[in-house]
Amino acid sequence: MLKPQLLLERSFFTRVEIAADPQHKPGRFGLEVKTTQTIGSTPQDGCHWIVEISISVAGKEGMPVAPYRINLHCVGTFAFSDATISDVEKERLLAVTGASILYSQAREYLLMLTARGPWGPLQLPTVSFIDDGPSDEAQPPQQVREPAADYNIPKRVRAKATPRKAPGKSRAKGSGG
Repeated sequence: MLKPQLLLERSFFTRVEIAADPQHKPGRFGLEVKTTQTIGSTPQDGCHWIVEISISVAGKEGMPVAPYRINLHCVGTFAFSDATISDVEKERLLAVTGASILYSQAREYLLMLTARGPWGPLQLPTVSFIDDGPSDEAQPPQQVREPAADYNIPKRVRAKATPRKAPGKSRAKGSGG
């Protein structure tokens, strides 16, 4: 296994806002996901770096109402395993890999939290933090559905309970009583 160049030391959420929209109707809807990130070194030693990512999610204009409005802010502290990495490479690793790590954590956290919401789980779309220039590609419409709607899950068969003997006691067969 390769030793990673970027090491996550700690991450936490400073803001978690999820509001279920009562106007939402089950079915297709559009999401607009906006992310912003900041990167900086810690003032103590300059060897540890902080990446912050803010994620806001709202319904897309002209589409049916999305199930939730969301604002998340996640902070991660990172270090590098190799002291010879250039500052330019450090910033690139933090901007791409650091932000991707935090976004992935936010996706999972949001999925877990919305699973307990009235409209069911919402999974953020995957994103790339590699800057290839501006992109106006439209995200496909999302759809809330029952988690098992597309899967053929067999019904559970309940096993017949068998009586157990209490320790140290025995039952005599044929005795009524």
